[in-house]
Amino acid sequence: MEKQDFKAIFNPRQEPPPRLRLLLIKDSLKLRTLLSLGALIQLTLLLILPYRFAILPAVLLALHAVASTLGQSFLGTALENPYITNVVPGRTSAQLPSPYTGQHGSTPSATSVVVFHLGVAFNHPLGLACPGGSEVTRYFFAMQNALASRRDEYELLGSSEWQGRTRASHNTMLFVMYFKNLAGLHKFAHDAEHRKGWEFLEKMNAEGKGHITAFHETFEVPAGGWETIYLNSEPVLLGDTDVKVLGLDGKWIWVRSLVRAEGPSMKGSMERMRKVPGQLFPKA
Repeated sequence: MEKQDFKAIFNPRQEPPPRLRLLLIKDSLKLRTLLSLGALIQLTLLLILPYRFAILPAVLLALHAVASTLGQSFLGTALENPYITNVVPGRTSAQLPSPYTGQHGSTPSATSVVVFHLGVAFNHPLGLACPGGSEVTRYFFAMQNALASRRDEYELLGSSEWQGRTRASHNTMLFVMYFKNLAGLHKFAHDAEHRKGWEFLEKMNAEGKGHITAFHETFEVPAGGWETIYLNSEPVLLGDTDVKVLGLDGKWIWVRSLVRAEGPSMKGSMERMRKVPGQLFPKA
């Protein structure tokens, strides 16, 4: 029986993918800090406004939160539910399309991929407001902007931002990137935006200011050495990447990686890596 090509979830983009999202500084604040700021604002309103008006913002916010939660929980699609925005029902998988044809083909894990983790954390009571924190944040944003504007040059497939929760500070920021090959990653690593940030951190460390953590990890994964599966998920991680290809009309298009996880080759992780029990290498 002839193999069927994987079914793409999305149509190709006619324009470059959206710019990379910036990490949100507010997410690194502790809950007690956010509550303290809210209490301070409420006290300020009580001091400058009559009582009935000063409590109105808090009451309206509470009523809106309760009403929207109940509506989204019990009225189904009658109200817009931001928690299911962009969620693709069912089983999906990330399969990188051919850069020459734009087709996903029928072979899972058909191409190699380079995974790069870049992270920063602030080991200081002031968090991102610590000495050097604003500079490091600025360098991080500059790297994100460079990746967005020069993604073709770096052969970047896509990226995601994540926040670490293992520490009380909650300010470990992780940037996960996917490249077509090591050459693209190597170019990014040696360009000004990344190099300046690293040199700044090295200088701070040499001066004995070691309260800022920086780290990276690189994984070169060969074809047949990776697999993905998503259930009722929005496009995320490798499933939220694009490959630039030349369309049939001679214009560049961006083909998204997400496909339906259907058929025998998508049954389990071993099949998605083209392996069988006891076999070390992927099937041809």
